[in-house]
Amino acid sequence: MNVPAHPGSPLSAPPPPVRPRRVEGGLEAPGARVAAALRELARELPLAVTVRGECMAPTLRDGDRVAVAPARRYWPGDIVAFHTPQGRLALHRLLGYRLAAGRLACVTRGDRCSLPDPPLAPERLLGRAAVRPTPRERARAALALLALAVRAAGRRLKLEPFAG
Repeated sequence: MNVPAHPGSPLSAPPPPVRPRRVEGGLEAPGARVAAALRELARELPLAVTVRGECMAPTLRDGDRVAVAPARRYWPGDIVAFHTPQGRLALHRLLGYRLAAGRLACVTRGDRCSLPDPPLAPERLLGRAAVRPTPRERARAALALLALAVRAAGRRLKLEPFAG
């Protein structure tokens, strides 16, 4: 039953049906609602996450439990949690930021992975793992991002014809 907002106001109309929002690649990405719910939960209390896989070893090993909580800022070297396009929760190291399609994107990679993950919008980050990176890990993350940028610039230079 609808109730007026205040005396004398007309009955409010029922809310419109919720429609999936459009995101890159079609309708709502798999797990987007779950990611939003996890983000909301993490604002109240840190989430306990069980690590599956060895892509972050030796820092995080299969079966380790780690707390994940949102942060105001995410720095290169932080281990961040995010939802992958396949709907899985991932814990990977943040290498830094870059522009992708005219927007700021996070560059992440597992410590044991040779390639970075696809660019990730900062709002898709669920939080930072309660594992403090060492100065060496922060420096390695920044150097890895620099190496990726140099490789990308080299590929662009090889593709552009010489105009001289």
